[in-house]
Amino acid sequence: MIVRRVVAAALAALLTATALTACLPGDSSRVVVGGEGFIARIAGVTVSGPAGVAPEGTEVRLEAIDAPLPGDVSSFAAATGTAVSLTLDGGKLQPAEPLEVEFSVPESDDPVFVLGEDASTGTGTAFVDSQWDAERGVVTATVDHLSWFSPVAVDEKKFSDTVADWIEQSAGVNTARPDCVGADEELTFSSIPDNIVWPCATEQGDSVEFSLQSNSGLVWEVLTEPQADYEPLTALTLSGIATIELAKTVAAGLQGDTVLLPLETVKGSFELGEAPYTIALQVEPGLSQVTTLLFGLSMMFPSKWLDLISKAECLVDVVKSATSSPSGETWRTVWGCAASILTGAGGALLSILTTGPGLFATQMDGLSRELSQTNTVQFTLGYSDPTQLDDKPAGASWLYELPQEIVADPAEEVAAPVPVGDGTVVFQHSSSVWVGCEGKAHKIIFYLDGDYTELSFGLGLQAHAPEGMTADIEMRAVAEEDSRLVLPENYSGEIGRWSITRGQPLERQTVDVTGVWSVSVSAITSTPCGSADIGYAALLDAYVR
Repeated sequence: MIVRRVVAAALAALLTATALTACLPGDSSRVVVGGEGFIARIAGVTVSGPAGVAPEGTEVRLEAIDAPLPGDVSSFAAATGTAVSLTLDGGKLQPAEPLEVEFSVPESDDPVFVLGEDASTGTGTAFVDSQWDAERGVVTATVDHLSWFSPVAVDEKKFSDTVADWIEQSAGVNTARPDCVGADEELTFSSIPDNIVWPCATEQGDSVEFSLQSNSGLVWEVLTEPQADYEPLTALTLSGIATIELAKTVAAGLQGDTVLLPLETVKGSFELGEAPYTIALQVEPGLSQVTTLLFGLSMMFPSKWLDLISKAECLVDVVKSATSSPSGETWRTVWGCAASILTGAGGALLSILTTGPGLFATQMDGLSRELSQTNTVQFTLGYSDPTQLDDKPAGASWLYELPQEIVADPAEEVAAPVPVGDGTVVFQHSSSVWVGCEGKAHKIIFYLDGDYTELSFGLGLQAHAPEGMTADIEMRAVAEEDSRLVLPENYSGEIGRWSITRGQPLERQTVDVTGVWSVSVSAITSTPCGSADIGYAALLDAYVR
């Protein structure tokens, strides 16, 4: 009796294995849709469609294929059972009602899901709604769009690692510099740390139009002074589209005028004549982490799953409460929220990420620290000038970096907005100069200590100086050999004298300062003065080397 049972069990296993492998690529089944729908079978696969799925008489073709898994996907998913291609009327029709596809698969220690073709995802494939019955060895999928479908066994740790890699890639994403950057010779942007965005600008009629193309994996709130008019937000990616909808929901709680999403572009305009325009970017930590999550999932999650996640009330709460930099705690909250929204295959896959064997949470903590490096960026848009410098020449130091004589109002680093003609030019690396207003010149002294041979600078009155103001500027130098004399300033030699008027800055001057110990700058005006927080005049993008 025992022998018979063993033989019977072995025979049953052989028959099962034969049934699962008997269908080779190219084998197919053709049926016709009837009044009650259809059922199509090939070995190990049964497809059923309800009444009304397609017009009666429509041909259904079910064909066995080799599962075309992309490289990233095959790193964690192994095809199991029979992959199939399913078409209605030779691919001309899509089903009017969802179909049920049941796959019989070999015994598996890993959970089994179903993949299908989806051109909208990052890998060109997507998980479909399915249920895995490990006891029966059956995975059942519900599909509403026909392509190819394959049951796959998913290695949980490798899946977790791969999604973490995708998310890290999204956080470090960058874009190609567009041709419009720097194309307008009159309008110019000040330097932008780490090229967080690619900025473009041009005059159009009575406005200055600008665009900011993201070069970062973060979501940035955009604030401008004066406030710009913005075009409606658009997005090209599934994660971007979902994040826009979430951003609209929480818009009232955001500080910025709009948001800039990864890989996307913000477009706006300013009124002509109000330059310089200030643009500030500030990381939105909640949206940054949500869009990063959505980007990682969009590699293989269909749009309807992402749409459900983006509309979750718990995500709205996360964004509203996230007031600091991206953090590991927020990551866990975001993922926990997403996992609570999806059921079936989507919920099971998210459960692998949140509670599975991988080090996903640890990896996300590390990513949070990486994302926290730069949180705010500010730059200006104005009109260009030959005196402007984006950066100091090799081996040079900005003048404000030098030691100074201790006085009540020393020179300070300033991004100096200087009226020029009908516009304003911002000189980012200038040294402020106080102007004496009551008959006595104000003097500042920079110490070169004989270490430099060249001093280069422009001169101008800043935008907050009174209209019509004219200031007299004198620059003098003390030679190194005279630095040890009593009152060395009495032995100084003149470098130059200039009279500058608001709106008419002095073009760049470059003078020889070989062997110079110190340089003094004196400024005085007979124009009535008002109150100010910083000097009226400035040495524009001044440097020594």
